[in-house]
Amino acid sequence: MTSRCLAVGATLALLTLTVACGGAKPTPTPPAPTATPAPILDGRGGGVLAFYSERYGNAEIFVMNADGSAQTRLTDNDAHDFCPAWSPDGTKIAFTSDRDDPNPVRCFPNCNENLYVMNADGTGQTRLTDTPAAESHPAWSPDGAWISFDADRDGDGKGEIYVIHADGSGERQLTDGTTDDRSADWSPDGTSIAYNSMRDGDYEIYTMNADGSGQRRLTDDELYDFFPAWSPDGKEIAFFSMKMGSTRQDICVMNADGTNLRNLTDSPYVVDEDPAWSPDGTRIAFQSDRDGNFEIYTMNADGTDVRRLTTGSGGDYWPAWRP
Repeated sequence: MTSRCLAVGATLALLTLTVACGGAKPTPTPPAPTATPAPILDGRGGGVLAFYSERYGNAEIFVMNADGSAQTRLTDNDAHDFCPAWSPDGTKIAFTSDRDDPNPVRCFPNCNENLYVMNADGTGQTRLTDTPAAESHPAWSPDGAWISFDADRDGDGKGEIYVIHADGSGERQLTDGTTDDRSADWSPDGTSIAYNSMRDGDYEIYTMNADGSGQRRLTDDELYDFFPAWSPDGKEIAFFSMKMGSTRQDICVMNADGTNLRNLTDSPYVVDEDPAWSPDGTRIAFQSDRDGNFEIYTMNADGTDVRRLTTGSGGDYWPAWRP
């Protein structure tokens, strides 16, 4: 694995990971001086994307216009900050960090990763959770009241889905099984949550009601399916799929009831993963190693017109489109 947030690359490591946001952490190099932040030109190129980058050695949160311009660093510390998720009003970003682990550089894969939130300009960074477990993949409910995440609280290497209030209070556990449940994403109307689970022998996409009831399997194939992402109109779910042992991963999309499944990318020996819809539903951002290094790309919702947004020696991962 080459990045956190299950940006997997070599996804064989999935079966042995004890945290969900994981990868072989690089040895950090001294951060480059942070330049004066460029202005974010909201609306240029289709909006604003958050992502995390290892371009300075450790993972930090960045934002950029959806055409790749005005790339701006929001976090700057010796730890690893990743998995950015926008609040519904676009004013805040939730993320995962191991900054409060006693030894964040060398703790992987047993880091004390917790959830944090900050303002959209990087100010006001605040810790939401404080447990020894690795908590990851935050996602906001459409009304901004709740944040879902996954965590391995009992240390068995298997995650469960939780929700907390946006201020860190009122935690609730939604799934409780003997296999891995990860990567929750809320439906636009807030009534359903999609996630991936290994409860039936391999990773498949499921949905459940927002209170954890009504758990239902959507995909049923020999592939491993990860990271569901609802379209803004709630009619479709994008995800990425792979065959165990393969270095190939493709972005797929299906109707919200699991029907009409089709590939959006189809490239041998290429890893395409972690889809994120634009607010108007016309484009999908994703990360790919198709040019030799993980970078952020966008494409039309039908898979056409692929455009590369980032270029660098360090990997760029986990795009999240501002609502």
